[in-house]
Amino acid sequence: MTAQDDPSRHHPSLHDPSRHDPSLHDPSLHDDDRIGRSRVTDSPELLAYYDELAKHEAGALWTVANEIEPWYPQPKSVPVLWRYSDLRPLVRKALPLVKADDAGRRVVMLVNPGRRELSAAVGLLYTGLQIMGPGEAMTAHRHQASALRFVHEGTGAWTVVDGQKLKVGPRDFAITPNNTWHEHGNEADDAPVIWQDGLDIPLVNTLDANFYEVHPELYQRPGPVVNSSLLSYGGNLLPYGVEKWTRPYSPLLGWPWEPSYHALRQLARAAEGSPYDGVIMEYTNPVTGGPVMPTMAAHLQLLRPGQATRAHRHTGSVVYTAAKGRGESVIAGQRFTWQQGDIFVVPSWAWHEHANLDQGEDAVLFSFNDFPVMHALGLHGEEAYPDHDGHQPTAMHLLTYRTDGDDTPHLGALLDGDRVADLTALATAAGARLPDSLLGLIRGGEPALATARDLLAGAPATRPLAEVSLCAPLRPGKIVGVGLNYVEHVAESHRTLDTERELPDRPVLFCKPSTAVIGPGGPIRHNANLTKQLDWECELAVVIGEPAFQVAERDALRHVFGYSIVNDISARDQRRSGQWFFSKGQDSYAPFGPVVATADEIPDPQRLDLSLKVNGELRQDSNTRHMLFGIARLIADISSGVTLEPGDVIATGSPSGVGAGMVPPQFLQPGDLVEATIERIGTLANPVIDAR
Repeated sequence: MTAQDDPSRHHPSLHDPSRHDPSLHDPSLHDDDRIGRSRVTDSPELLAYYDELAKHEAGALWTVANEIEPWYPQPKSVPVLWRYSDLRPLVRKALPLVKADDAGRRVVMLVNPGRRELSAAVGLLYTGLQIMGPGEAMTAHRHQASALRFVHEGTGAWTVVDGQKLKVGPRDFAITPNNTWHEHGNEADDAPVIWQDGLDIPLVNTLDANFYEVHPELYQRPGPVVNSSLLSYGGNLLPYGVEKWTRPYSPLLGWPWEPSYHALRQLARAAEGSPYDGVIMEYTNPVTGGPVMPTMAAHLQLLRPGQATRAHRHTGSVVYTAAKGRGESVIAGQRFTWQQGDIFVVPSWAWHEHANLDQGEDAVLFSFNDFPVMHALGLHGEEAYPDHDGHQPTAMHLLTYRTDGDDTPHLGALLDGDRVADLTALATAAGARLPDSLLGLIRGGEPALATARDLLAGAPATRPLAEVSLCAPLRPGKIVGVGLNYVEHVAESHRTLDTERELPDRPVLFCKPSTAVIGPGGPIRHNANLTKQLDWECELAVVIGEPAFQVAERDALRHVFGYSIVNDISARDQRRSGQWFFSKGQDSYAPFGPVVATADEIPDPQRLDLSLKVNGELRQDSNTRHMLFGIARLIADISSGVTLEPGDVIATGSPSGVGAGMVPPQFLQPGDLVEATIERIGTLANPVIDAR
C-alpha cells in the first residue's frame, strides 16, 4: 500500500479551488439564458420541425445542448447508504432459494435509484454482496469487466485467478483483473462466506466492450502453491532475475487485513494525514506503484477517535465500506450514519466529509473508485469546500408523521433515507426551543432552522421510517397552481383539452384549496358521480419561507424555504366556463409530500428529473429545465399582486404525459396506485379509491 498523506499531492487542484467550483464564480456566468448557451424558446412550429427530424433519426442539438454540456458535472447517481444489518438476512435468504450452478454467482446487487438502468451502485461502478455456502465452489468464467472483493464474513473463502489460488478472510481485499479466468468457493464446513463484489461492468457495457466466457472445463486446475502472488509480491520487494511483469494490472492479487491495517496505524504515527480523508493509503501495483487495475483503484483510510474531516469533492465516483468502527458522512448535504459492514456511495462532484463518532477507537473505511479512468482521460478535478471552516451545512428532509396509537402529528427529519428523527423530542431532551410543526419551523426563520440542524448533528435517536405514517408535511395557507408551464404539455392540452395552441406569454395561475391536501399514502377519491376523467400531474412544489410581495425576479429564490412534490389531480370533465377550480380543487386532489427538502439541498431547482408512474407504468418523464416560466419568474409574477406567506405552496406545472393526452385517453380508476417522483426529494405514492 502507498501512503497519501500530502494534501497537495492527493488534491492537486486545492491550490486553485475556483478552477472548478461554480459557486465561487459570478452566478450569472452559469445562466442558460446568456449568449453562448442554447436558449431557443420552443414553439408549435419548432415542435413540428422536431417531429420531422425524428422521422429521419435526427434531432436539433440546441434542444439538448445544455443538458449534455452542463456548466459542471450533473451526476444522475444520488448518495445512498445500505445497512449491512438490513441486507445480511436477505443475502442469507438467497442461499437455499437459488442454486450456485443456476445463478452463476449468488449476489444481491446494490442499485442506485438514479442508475437503475445500468444496475450501477454509483456512476459507472457496480457493487453487490455475494454469498457462498459451506463447501460450495462456483464455476470458472472470465469477462472484460475488472472485479474486486472485500470480505465481510466467513473464514473459508478462496478464489482462483488464472490458476493461482488465493485464500481470503474477513476484511481482506482481493482483485480479479479483466479477462482472467476466475472462480470462487468456500472450503469451510460450518458457515457461509459473504463478500462484497466491485466491478466496472456499467463502464464496460457503456463502452460496448463486454465479453463473457465460461471455462471449457468448468473449473480451473490451480497451481501447487496457495497464495503464490502474495508470497511473490507481498513483501515490499520485487522478484529479481525473473521475467518482468508487464500486464496492466497488479501481479499481487490479495491484501490481507492485518498488515494493511497495521500499515495505516504506522502511517498515523508518522504523519498527520489529509484534512479531507484522514490517514489514507492506496492499494497499489507493486511493480508500477500505480492503481491495482486500469479502471479501478482502492483505498483504506483511518479516522482517528473523534476526528471530523473537511469537505471536498472530485470527479469520479466512490463506493465506501465501513471496515471498522462507526461514524457519519455528510454527502451533498445529507448526513448518513454508518457502522462496520455498511456500504455507502459518493457520486462524482458531490461534496463529502467523514467523521468518527467514537471518542476512544479509530474507524476505518475501505473504498474503491474509478479514479484511474478519470486520470487516464484527463478528466480528474478536485477541490476543497470553501466555506464554514470546510464543513457543509446539513440539508434536511423535513416531514410530519404519526405513530401507531397516537394521532398527534410529530415534526421530524428523514435521515439516511430510512430513519426518522423526532425533532420535537430532541429539542425537549436538549432543552432547546423549537416549534412543534413544520409550519412553525418555517415561520421561525433561520434561527429555528439552525436549531434543527444542531439537534440533528452527531447521531440522534431515530426510528425506522417503516414504523411511522407520513402526513402531508404541512397544511398550506394557499396553493397556487400553474397551468401550461411545459411546452409539450401546452401542445398536448391544445390537442386534447381545447386550450390555446400558442404558448402563454405570462404564467397561467389558479388556486387549489388547502382542503384538497392529502399526504403520502392518502387515498385519492374517485367519485364516478362527479367525474369520469380523473387525471394526474407530477409537479415540483415550491414552499415559501419568507413573505414575498412585489419581489424582483433576481431576489425571488431568497424567499424559498424548500421543495416538495404535488400531484395535481384533475377532473378533466369538470371545467366550468373555462374555470379550473372545481376541476382542480376537490378533496384529495392535492397529494403533497413526502418531505420538504430545504432549499440549500437543491441549489438548482431548474435541473431536476421528475416522473410519474401509474401501477408501475411510466406515464410522465421530464426535467424542470423544460418549464416555460422558471421558479423565480413565477414568484415574481404571483407576488406582483398577491402576498405569498410562509408555508404557501406553488405547484409549478406539469410536463406532458397526462392521461388526457394519451391515445386513446386513459384516466385513473379505483385500485390504481400513482407514484410521483422528483430527484433529490423522493416519491409520493397514493392509491385511488372508489368514493361514490
